Amino acid sequence: MYSGRFHSFFLMFGVVLVAVFPRLGGPCGSVFAFAEPAEEVIYRNNRGTALLDQYKFKEAIAEFRAVVEKYPDVTPGWVNLGIAYFYDQRYNEAIEAFQEALKREPDEPHAHYVLGLIYRNQDEIDQAVKAFEKVYRADPNDASTAYYLGQLYMRLRDYAQAADYFRRVISLEPYNASAHYNLATALGRGGDREAGRREMEEFRRLQNLFGSTTVGLQYLEQGKYAIAIQRIPAEYLPGSPPAAAPAVSVRFEDVAAVSGLTFRHQGSGRLNRHFDSTQALEQEVVPAFGSGVSFVDYDLDGRMDLYFANAGSGGAVGALFRNRGDGVFEERTEGAGLIGRGQTMQACWGDFDNDGAPDLYLANYGPNVLYRNQGNGTFENVTEALGVGDDNWSMGCAFVDFDHDGDLDLVVANLAERPKGASVQGEAPNVLTAAGNRLFRNNGNRTFTDVAKDARLDQPGLRSVGIITADFDDSRDVDFLLLDLSGDHRLLSNLRDGSFRAQEVPWTGRAAGPGAATGDLNGDGLLDFVFGAADGGITIWRNLGYNRYDPKAVPGTEALGRDLVPLLFDYDNDGDLDLLVVSVALGKSSGAEESGKVYLFQNRDGDFVDVTKAVGLDRVSGRPLRGVSTADFDGDGDLDLVLATNGGAPWLLRNDGGNQNQWIGVRPVGTNSNKPGYGVKAELKAGALWAKRETMGGQGFLTQSPAVFHFGLGQRRQADVIRLLWPNGVLQSEIDQPARQNLEISELDRKGTSCPIMYVWDGRTYRFQTDFLGGGAYGSLVAPGIYNYPDTDEYIKLNRDDVALRDGRVAITMNNQLEEVILYDHVQLVVVDHPAEYEVFPDEKLLPGPPYDPFRLITAQDLRLPRAVRDHAGRNVLEEVAAVDRRYPEVPGDLPFKGYAEEHSLVLDLGDVDPEYVVLLLYAWIDYADSTSNLAASQAGLAQIPPYVQVRDASGRWVTVLERMGFPAGLPKTMTVDLSGRFLSPSREVRIVTNMKIYWDQILVATGRPRDDYRLFRIPASGAELRYHGFPRPYSPDGRLPHAYIYGELVQPEWKVHVGAYTRYGDVLPLLQEVDDMFVITRSGDEVAVEFDVSDLPSLPPGWTRDYLVYVDGFGKDMDPNSAGPHFLGPLPSHRMTAYPYLPGESYPDNPEHREYLERWNTRIFDQAIPPLAASPAEE
Repeated sequence: MYSGRFHSFFLMFGVVLVAVFPRLGGPCGSVFAFAEPAEEVIYRNNRGTALLDQYKFKEAIAEFRAVVEKYPDVTPGWVNLGIAYFYDQRYNEAIEAFQEALKREPDEPHAHYVLGLIYRNQDEIDQAVKAFEKVYRADPNDASTAYYLGQLYMRLRDYAQAADYFRRVISLEPYNASAHYNLATALGRGGDREAGRREMEEFRRLQNLFGSTTVGLQYLEQGKYAIAIQRIPAEYLPGSPPAAAPAVSVRFEDVAAVSGLTFRHQGSGRLNRHFDSTQALEQEVVPAFGSGVSFVDYDLDGRMDLYFANAGSGGAVGALFRNRGDGVFEERTEGAGLIGRGQTMQACWGDFDNDGAPDLYLANYGPNVLYRNQGNGTFENVTEALGVGDDNWSMGCAFVDFDHDGDLDLVVANLAERPKGASVQGEAPNVLTAAGNRLFRNNGNRTFTDVAKDARLDQPGLRSVGIITADFDDSRDVDFLLLDLSGDHRLLSNLRDGSFRAQEVPWTGRAAGPGAATGDLNGDGLLDFVFGAADGGITIWRNLGYNRYDPKAVPGTEALGRDLVPLLFDYDNDGDLDLLVVSVALGKSSGAEESGKVYLFQNRDGDFVDVTKAVGLDRVSGRPLRGVSTADFDGDGDLDLVLATNGGAPWLLRNDGGNQNQWIGVRPVGTNSNKPGYGVKAELKAGALWAKRETMGGQGFLTQSPAVFHFGLGQRRQADVIRLLWPNGVLQSEIDQPARQNLEISELDRKGTSCPIMYVWDGRTYRFQTDFLGGGAYGSLVAPGIYNYPDTDEYIKLNRDDVALRDGRVAITMNNQLEEVILYDHVQLVVVDHPAEYEVFPDEKLLPGPPYDPFRLITAQDLRLPRAVRDHAGRNVLEEVAAVDRRYPEVPGDLPFKGYAEEHSLVLDLGDVDPEYVVLLLYAWIDYADSTSNLAASQAGLAQIPPYVQVRDASGRWVTVLERMGFPAGLPKTMTVDLSGRFLSPSREVRIVTNMKIYWDQILVATGRPRDDYRLFRIPASGAELRYHGFPRPYSPDGRLPHAYIYGELVQPEWKVHVGAYTRYGDVLPLLQEVDDMFVITRSGDEVAVEFDVSDLPSLPPGWTRDYLVYVDGFGKDMDPNSAGPHFLGPLPSHRMTAYPYLPGESYPDNPEHREYLERWNTRIFDQAIPPLAASPAEE
């Protein structure tokens, strides 16, 4: 379903949606009338493939059946029908569909490939090998096919052949960690232990680098030939193919004057880089380098406003223009409080305090300035208070969440140091001392810290003029492209440890000019680069992955010169990124007046054709050009342009005609990620169109455009799928969205903690109990460089009213429902028979670190409420903790860090109790902090304060008597706190102090003496099966957290999966018998169904009752980007480790028993965390 709300940004455009769960429209019936049979085939195929993306296999089957029943000669229809049957586990029908496809096309690779998967699943290994080898002969460059053949030959014990196939995978994908792992296994089994050891070391080295292709069990995870054919080739279409969309006529009209833009840049319009004094440098040369311009909705009224940076002799004031919505802009500079004078090169916008309003940073010829948007149309200078001033000659800036902690940091590109002392002369900037760049880390408490040195942003010889921030290596972090005045652009890869590494790049010495642009120009999902060329013109550097690039000159650009600034945007709404080139002539040093020019090249299936004159941009000349920005300022559905000039008026170029094609806009709004959504990736699929975009705070030389996705659709009337990947890893989709609308998509709060869910058989179904193993997380960041040490075991008390025996057995399921990997080592049932006059509880709680308490059974009788309970403000909250009713005392403080509150307390007056035996029973749950929030909080100088207990001494002072009280392990459950013998005076008041977000639902006091008249039995598991179940539906009786789950009702969240080897499905009982580091390794959607035979237990004596505790030992790992190795499930943890990540000399056990376990049991391989939305054109 969807929930919707309006946001001011889109009030002028139409419908606003906030995605909650993806949905599709009605059944397979068409919503369009088809003029040609080919249109119906394309529509049904698009709809069917979109349904497959949503795991709605039966509905997809209906679409594909409709195709082949009406048009049986459409071979891709049979292929896609077979694929849908396969994922619906209707293997016989899948085989029949593939046989129909092979009748028509005997070498069809998808059919052979998925038949190979079917035979593999049915243990018909020889048949599977034959099927995959047919695919391999046709396509020896498909790594997934080679990978499966390697696995199959491993099962045939032909380790030499298996090793050859894994080597082939590595030759195709050098960073495929799983291929290295399996090659190591094959070599070891084949007897070459030393080579196997080296490969295993390579596997471990690669674990924190990249993923590669897809090999899993779900749709989109088993390789490109197991993905439905996205686009039906024309030769298969019945009748006449759909006519190509007619070219639209577009003209750009300059409307600056009629729009009320009275701004004039104060530079001279003449650039002479030679100067004979510091005064001449500052009054003549510096202003001639500027300035930039940006579209921004600063007042959140839904219309794109404009800000012009300014520079001039003696300083200048920039200009803020508010868009009235009627085609006219009105200046608001003075009223907004932006009246400071300076030599501003670029203005960049970003919401550093996550309040929803964009803030403004000015990169100046020192000092720089940060203005905080106060949300009422005015700004406050907070530079000094936040510590982000910079007194160098700054040319560029960008807001970016480089450390993935949910707030925007600030990077500043510096051209040179400002001269100090004696006057200087020469040529700028060469005669000036190079200045290091700045990286101001946002501490989350309205302060920043410059970490540029630690981050290694200082690049020798670099004259920085701008920055582009994006995920260039597709590794789910933000990398930097530092732009150099002469074109020596540096690519810095984010190492996720707060630092960057400079990459060797092939354009060194071959690129020129200050500008650059990036975008996916060929639909392969990777960001390509566009640079000026050293010998003139523009070169596109196609990204091949793994830091490999292929250059291609853009014909017709050779004569444009070297000082070029490219910009990529879809001016005609056909779905392709077109190329705008601005000549800025910064390389001149003669002092002659510049004559700026603009060129537009239309993208025609990857070839760029000059359309400058056709669209009227040949009239843009005569003024020296600088910054450029693009947005739909008039709200008509096509992208307009604004061009800043040096020493003159700007160009405001309205796009007339681009909206003849269809379009859709998407504005991301972060919830846990940064508010403006910088770093969000968006994929769109509409018919045969597939496009990928990324929001970037830094976009190049004097350039910034809004963080809004604009997708041209050609003549397609809807977007079949829009999928967002948020910086914190959340995947989110919109389905079947009509064209000509702007969507605001707010980020879903899907990030969970590393806890599986337990269900128990109640006689009709499995019933939700709680989560568990909250302490078993490995790799969770506590503070920078410090990771938790897991508490791996837990006793979970089952609700006795929910337990119903099935054939004399207690049956539970342990479900992995979140974006995590769960490793189960041991499971056991503990049965406690006892008199019904008292209750029993395991003495369970989470402690902040070792040592962890051994198991103890608490007997609780004479249960009653405290006499009084007061919160941190002195309010009586006894009613809130009197019953399990989802009402809780207030947790104070709206801190921007998940799991953190202000320090607060709860004071309990226990009344008349025996001080020698007092146990608190606290029914509560916790909103866990995660790695990202811990990182962000530590930057703000905060640390979590786990609960501690105080009592009053004889003088009435509070004294701590229990420093490690512990806290509840996740979802609601009862934790115990033994206060026996801890009171220091007659007072029976107890104070619990913490800053964690803990919600106390019920507090009871047990005062009776301990009992030992119970019987305790430990029952081993009698059966255990690992299988796929899916994701039980969350529900809340009151619409608030926490959720419970309905086992039999499933939803399909878009979780990713850790790369690595998982335990194969089936019987896993041998792995759960003892704690031995031989785990059942599960991914999201998996469950382990366990039974315990209690038929031989003695009968209960009269007046007794029976309770069941489930003991589980295991580990869990989440995909928080700041956890250790968030994309990989390995290295596997061990109970013998002293730290994780492992210290030198420690590792997972490497002995024959554990090697045999890894090889025999963990054969389910996932090679990519994020499955592709659709195959690239080359793969189809």
